[in-house]
Amino acid sequence: MRRFLLVFFLVYVQALAVLAQSQYTELLDNLSDKSLPLINITVDIEKVTKPEYTPATIEIADPLMRTDGENVVTKFNAKVKYRGNSSLRYDKKSFNVKLINEKGKSLDVNILGLRLTDAWILDAMAIDRIRMRNRVNFDTWNAMSRTPYETEHEQRNGTVGRFVEVFINGIYHGLYCCTDKVDRNLLGVKKADKVTDSTPVIKGVIYKGDGWSAATQLKGYDDQPMDGAAWNKWELDYPDDYPCEEAYTPMKNFIDYCSKSSDDDFKNGIDKNFYWQNFVDYQVFLLSQGLRDNSLKNTFLSIVNIKKGNCMMVTPWDLDCSLGGDWDGQLYNELATMDVVLTVGLYRRLWNNNVNKYQTAVADRWQQLSANVLSVEEFNKRLDTYADQIVKSGAWKREYDMWNNNPVALTENLYDELSYVKDWYKRNLQNLNENVYNGIETGIGYVKTTETAPHTLYNIMGQKVNDAYKGIVIENGKKCLRK
Repeated sequence: MRRFLLVFFLVYVQALAVLAQSQYTELLDNLSDKSLPLINITVDIEKVTKPEYTPATIEIADPLMRTDGENVVTKFNAKVKYRGNSSLRYDKKSFNVKLINEKGKSLDVNILGLRLTDAWILDAMAIDRIRMRNRVNFDTWNAMSRTPYETEHEQRNGTVGRFVEVFINGIYHGLYCCTDKVDRNLLGVKKADKVTDSTPVIKGVIYKGDGWSAATQLKGYDDQPMDGAAWNKWELDYPDDYPCEEAYTPMKNFIDYCSKSSDDDFKNGIDKNFYWQNFVDYQVFLLSQGLRDNSLKNTFLSIVNIKKGNCMMVTPWDLDCSLGGDWDGQLYNELATMDVVLTVGLYRRLWNNNVNKYQTAVADRWQQLSANVLSVEEFNKRLDTYADQIVKSGAWKREYDMWNNNPVALTENLYDELSYVKDWYKRNLQNLNENVYNGIETGIGYVKTTETAPHTLYNIMGQKVNDAYKGIVIENGKKCLRK
């Protein structure tokens, strides 16, 4: 009997090995120009945790050869760990990936032509019913706002990524998005210097809002020690290996400026404390995408070099809770209101007191962007472009077969779910025009009457219209009246 069980076990293990090999190799053997890139992680998956990295190898198969420009398949040594907090309870988990060389040192690679770096994310998107909210939102942000200073990455202030299909030890694991990370190098934050006693001299700092608190809403803070990984729910993302009072003091001072300064000091200190246009853009972004979990939780605040100034820049993060979809994957029908913005002390003072005509600045930016980057037409195009990739590659069917109802229900036809998102977005734009920005004095220089329009025209909802349209239109970012 024992011998029989042993033989059965060995046959079973071999069968699993053959199945695992066939799942990855089958898709690898059938790669085409319609295929998504494939990523096979070879790792002892039972040892993978969130706190510590586990040794692994990563094999990337890309029919467009975007990783090294020469090979369809590239393979790297790596180490992986889980990422996320509440998402760790899902069977489909996200991964942090670090690429390393044969000596175990960091290895920068331009994976899929995205960016040269050693740190990557495989985003599981487990609670997102369309598996693209985070990616679409970052694409939108990258199109509408850049860093207010030069960087090595064309002033990009958000992640880039590509959809891939992931395998664990050859076994299919689902549709993922491979993205780079928001980090010191991307944002152009200055690296800490080391002096003779090996104590770093801090220059640039990056803070990540890791929870809801008075501090992450820039309203105040509790008296907490400044020597840990986080202070008042602001995680020290860089320099994370040297938490100290010097590193946290710029954030403390910024909160004081937002919450305690006199009206005159607040107004006069704008240029020294934060980048005006960056924060204007972020307000427009929050409301246009219906972001419910990003003010300022799930954002980064950074300073390039505290030795030369303390101007804060905001960078978004973790944008799944948006576009009519909640943090747990449930759908919500509510449209965006100013409440999500006014919970933040800085925004409340700027908006309610209309400091330096802040309301006008936001309304003007909204009008400009809703005619192009944030228009219904451009939004729908982003969704459809990704949906076509995912569906035509066969990835959506495989994702649906494996992960439907775990943890959220998926539609067998991805475009059905997209219809809900598109409708929500269209209604939200109309809501913002009618209930948020309507009646605000704008900086539009003129209103003209015109019989013909030599350029593309959009109505006030950001929809393209033809020459026969009568009423208020947006032409080249300006409001015009057509009769």
